[in-house]
Amino acid sequence: IIQGSKAVKIRRPGSGRQLRIVLYVFLIIAVAISAASFLLKPEVESLTIRNYVSTAVEIQTIQDDLQLGGTVRARTETTIEAPVAGILESLAVDVGSWVTAGQAVAVLDAEELRNAYETHLQNLVQSTRAFDTMLLVREQALLISGRTREDLEETLNNALKDLANSRELHKIGSITATALDEAEGLAANSEHALEDHDEDADIAARFHELSRLDSEDNLQAIRESIKDLEEQIQETTVISEIEGRVVWTIDTISAVGKAISQNASIID
Repeated sequence: IIQGSKAVKIRRPGSGRQLRIVLYVFLIIAVAISAASFLLKPEVESLTIRNYVSTAVEIQTIQDDLQLGGTVRARTETTIEAPVAGILESLAVDVGSWVTAGQAVAVLDAEELRNAYETHLQNLVQSTRAFDTMLLVREQALLISGRTREDLEETLNNALKDLANSRELHKIGSITATALDEAEGLAANSEHALEDHDEDADIAARFHELSRLDSEDNLQAIRESIKDLEEQIQETTVISEIEGRVVWTIDTISAVGKAISQNASIID
């Protein structure tokens, strides 16, 4: 134990040696790391280009063409046919032409249709005239029948009055039974005449009604035929139903001016 006013620092035996060992270890590790870094670093190769040529480069899209064998069909196809029989007057399109829906592509000459149309028009005029005549005859018959019935009614009324008077006179003995029988006979005959007239008028009315119905049916049939012929004549101007390109036409050299049948193909 040393006494004194100042503290004395004590060094342990062997501490200097341990410090040197630690520093030596760190030094070895650092050298190893440096060596590994140098060995593992990729080697950079440098090249020198002595001769080169520069040019402008245009950016474009590379396009590949694919060719396949087969048949290409249109999505929608149609064949235009002759709606009626007739002579092909003209063809307005050629192969490759583009047509629109409703466009006229051909014209037909249907002389038979026109002749039938004229004939039906004449029949309509004549049948209408006959129908009007029948109505006038009926009107006249009704007038005559009405007048005849008035005369028969008057005759019947007079006969009934004479019969009433004869019965009164017969009661008082002024006339004979034979005269009374004659008065009764006249009254009966007048009544039967009026009944026969009414029956004949009823039968005549029924005959007239049947004739009227037949005439009206005939007129309606003629009108419908005329309408049908008008539509067929309009169809002699052949139109395209769809829009598209013509791929085939009838041979104009051999067909134009010649008769073609109904439903014959004209254009595809």
